[in-house]
Amino acid sequence: MRKLLTITLCVAMILSLGLIGVHADEPTVINTAEDFAAIVADGNYKLGQDIAVSAKFNGTFTGTFDGNGHTITLSGDPIFKTLDGATVSNLVIAGSVSLSDNAGGLCINAYGITVTNVTNKADITTTKKSGYAGGMVGQMSTSSSSSATNKLVSRFTDCVNEGTISGANTTPRLGGIVGNAAKHNNCIYTRCVNKGAVKAESGVSGSPYVAGIAGSAFGAEFYNCENYGELTSAAGAHMGGILGRMSPSAQGGNQDVIMSGCKNFGNLTTVSGVAGGIVGYVGNPTGDSADLNVKQILKMVKCENTGNITAGGGDVGGIVGYLYGVTIQKDGADRGYYSYVDMTNCVNRGNVAGTGENTFASQFLGYSNCRDNILKNNYGFGTVTTATEALNVFIGLSGDDITQYLQVEGNYVTVAPVNYSYAASDDNAANRVAFSDPLVTGKVTVATAAEIEAMIAPSTPTTGDGAVWFVIVGAVALLGAAVAFKARKA
Repeated sequence: MRKLLTITLCVAMILSLGLIGVHADEPTVINTAEDFAAIVADGNYKLGQDIAVSAKFNGTFTGTFDGNGHTITLSGDPIFKTLDGATVSNLVIAGSVSLSDNAGGLCINAYGITVTNVTNKADITTTKKSGYAGGMVGQMSTSSSSSATNKLVSRFTDCVNEGTISGANTTPRLGGIVGNAAKHNNCIYTRCVNKGAVKAESGVSGSPYVAGIAGSAFGAEFYNCENYGELTSAAGAHMGGILGRMSPSAQGGNQDVIMSGCKNFGNLTTVSGVAGGIVGYVGNPTGDSADLNVKQILKMVKCENTGNITAGGGDVGGIVGYLYGVTIQKDGADRGYYSYVDMTNCVNRGNVAGTGENTFASQFLGYSNCRDNILKNNYGFGTVTTATEALNVFIGLSGDDITQYLQVEGNYVTVAPVNYSYAASDDNAANRVAFSDPLVTGKVTVATAAEIEAMIAPSTPTTGDGAVWFVIVGAVALLGAAVAFKARKA
């Protein structure tokens, strides 16, 4: 412990001395709309006061823009048309954006950007056919140089959306932070929050993607993100409290999605389609070519849903709505494409309702056809209701073999589902397993709410842990003092 203390304090002192000696180029201060109109693509800017902007920067901005805690009020256009490698921070966006294009409070399109401490209060609407809309960005685009081995990475940290996000033309992709992320574009979301309604309104068709944080992803990471907004769709949506849809692409590369500590508090309602408290739709393999060898794993740890979820005509789950995967092994060979979920220590407290005659509903995973799923130590407090009693399940599935689900254990619910698993087709009748079947022992157990709460209660830090945290907090305080000293000297 003494050695840890010494090392930590030494590192903090070195860093603080470095901070004192750093002198960055001073940003150009923007005080008026005219100042904003005069910015250049690679400039370094800081807002000096609140301003109103009626026309976006119509080029590609690659520089740095510090809002300095001020507000830009919009009237139709976003702030930028395109951001490429840019950094935007400490900004509030107000007003409204409505475009017959992809739409976002910050920009229409973006490539590899860093966005920190930005709050959008503007209502964002796309009227484009199958348009994309998000509180920050409409479309995370793919540059001409990006590939499976050269992915773009964008970071959204401490970003908040409070505006309404909406689209009503065919199949929009809508998210509180990002509408759509194209292939080869990984986004990392940390402590991002959506408080606004996200709506695929009357006029939509097909399968719009609707989510609190991101409408879609071909690979992403979500850490401690939260949704409080109401999510609705007038057509068969792929809807999730955090992520609407994740799908593997034949373009290859790592397309896994990681979710840790994410929570949904908003209610989700879709007329038809699939919905999940955290993720709506996972997978969609399109072939078995071993040459493609595309895999996509949804890794979920300590995610929690409290919202009520209603879906008709598709499948609905307290954590994940629908997963279409391909079992990794077939006749001893890798099938190439596959998707599965690794769900651990997740909690559902919301009520789950499947209103369609063919709608599977579950506390955790509404429907899947892949034995490679991992479901361990998950806890369900909500109720599950279905139009067809047999579809009230722990997991719904089709042609895979339920006896091969070897990584399911330690899950608890307060109310037993009708079936452990169920297959709609008579061809897969062997997968119709009642909850009372001996196969279920150790996999899912009924317990009281109090018993389950005791299982998931956080542990109290030991004295040693507390001492470590004391050292870390002290080091952070020292760094803060160094930054303050630098500010006074400037």
